[in-house]
Amino acid sequence: MVYYDPSGYSNTNNRARSCTQNIDFNENIENQNNDTTRLTAGKNVKEHYISHKSLLEKLLGKKYPRWKESNTAEAFLKDLSNMIDDDRFQFVYKSTAEKGGEILNIYKGEGLVVATKTNNEWVTLLEDGKGMAIQFEMFKILDD
Repeated sequence: MVYYDPSGYSNTNNRARSCTQNIDFNENIENQNNDTTRLTAGKNVKEHYISHKSLLEKLLGKKYPRWKESNTAEAFLKDLSNMIDDDRFQFVYKSTAEKGGEILNIYKGEGLVVATKTNNEWVTLLEDGKGMAIQFEMFKILDD
């Protein structure tokens, strides 16, 4: 690889020099081409996990561990991620929880609503058409 140092700080009078670092352009190619969702735990994950895990338990017919044994809701977040990837939850729009609030991605499916931040940080899981899920409809962002 050859690069040019325009800083004028080189002993070679800004001529092209060889780079001794080998760069593998194929490194992490799997991750770049892999469209899998990996939801991460947000600041209110404990409260929301405890309050809303029963919604996913009913849907999937499985039990999630108590918070202390949950490894920061790892299995719960993995299941939500997989359901987004499998189109069981489909992206429907961007919204905010309040006027001027942070932009959230809203996914819906199977009677539930999943809200995530744009960086895939999980925010909440709600029943569609109830409570905060209605508020997401009210603050739906129509134009990007």
